[in-house]
Amino acid sequence: MALAATDVSPVFALLTLVLALAVVVSLLLVKVRQSLLVGYFLCGVVIANSGLAAWVGAGKPEGVIGGLAELGVILLMFTLGVEFSLGELRHLWRGALLGGGVQVLATAVPATLLA
Repeated sequence: MALAATDVSPVFALLTLVLALAVVVSLLLVKVRQSLLVGYFLCGVVIANSGLAAWVGAGKPEGVIGGLAELGVILLMFTLGVEFSLGELRHLWRGALLGGGVQVLATAVPATLLA
């Protein structure tokens, strides 16, 4: 509870922790030439499950972490949307429709049978 005694907002403290851990993990993964996306997921898992959120003084860390998770998903979708072009869609439409259809069926059939 070292940071809880200060006047730092819990959301700001948790965001600082997330960014600091992401920078450290990113630097390590760049050295070993691995995907940064995997590192960001690992940071989220570590922070959500290790109790680090309580250490920075986020009273109910579940709500703060949930909010940051939603923000992360929004930013990820925005980034993918910015990088995605219609030219690529023309080349990938058959695989995307077939792969997506197979995935929906592979999920819907067992879920229907289980229900």
